[in-house]
Amino acid sequence: MFNGAKPPSPLTLFTSTSSAPLTLFSVHADRALPEDSGAVFLYDDTDQQLDSAENDPTRLARDVRRFKLCSQSGKGQVTLPGADGPIFHASSRPGRRLSETVLHLQSPNIKATMLRCPPLGSSGAPTFSPEAGATVAQTEMALEGLPFLHLHLAPLDGIGGRARPLSLEVGVRDARGQLARIRASTFQRDASLYLPVRNTSSDMTGSPLLHLPLDLPTSPAKDPTALTAWSVMSLPLHRLIKLFNNSSLQHAAQEHISSHTQQDVQGQCKRIEGFKSIAYIHVHANVRLRRIWCTSDGSVEPGKTNDPESKGFPEFWLVHAA
Repeated sequence: MFNGAKPPSPLTLFTSTSSAPLTLFSVHADRALPEDSGAVFLYDDTDQQLDSAENDPTRLARDVRRFKLCSQSGKGQVTLPGADGPIFHASSRPGRRLSETVLHLQSPNIKATMLRCPPLGSSGAPTFSPEAGATVAQTEMALEGLPFLHLHLAPLDGIGGRARPLSLEVGVRDARGQLARIRASTFQRDASLYLPVRNTSSDMTGSPLLHLPLDLPTSPAKDPTALTAWSVMSLPLHRLIKLFNNSSLQHAAQEHISSHTQQDVQGQCKRIEGFKSIAYIHVHANVRLRRIWCTSDGSVEPGKTNDPESKGFPEFWLVHAA
């Protein structure tokens, strides 16, 4: 997409209030759950759906006749067959809400429901698959020089005010051109490193995956003192990529593998050498999105630089009050 270009900082990739917010993205949802899975542009403070071409249900993978908005005020709840209770509660969302358009993305199946860049089938290119590695490099973002990824988001509330499962994944390439995947999820408890698997021909397939716990600010539905569920999350990709060389994380994640096999796999995996570019971005349900952008110095606001080494912030990323 960017062909290795180094655009000026900041670079906005997605903003829900623009006239064409999905220029660089595509939306995908679980077609097996048409009532519960899909995306819609709406006003955050009223839940009123936006009346525009950007809300085309086909483009947003939404069944307009069956889709039910999970956080619509006072409109009941969504329960799946065989479930012990409601999957989504449709109660009013407390706390300060944005008086502008946002993208609402929901699904019980977060793996199959996402916002992705590059868009699927962009410019007639073959489907991008992170597992396919360098063979599909021509369909990647190839965005260099901007190692900080920022997202302005609000997780969707579920039962008892608890946030619904939420996950995001970023593909990055190192100085050697190797692909590495960084995933952050609200249901992940500890940082874990998963190395590629070995196929029958003794070749390594796939890309290493670093799975990190995503700890967002407490929702007003759970904590009355919280002013809003909205926050800005910043990922310092140039720091996170260094964790792929941390063998202790890999040992904790794959302790079920024999030590002999583990050493064999480690020996075949090349060392990840520094951040070069962003290959892709996947934001999975369940979330409301306002903006996605990249910077060179981690500044969330013009003129303000947020140093990831600053005390008082989480080690892996920064979370700022919206």
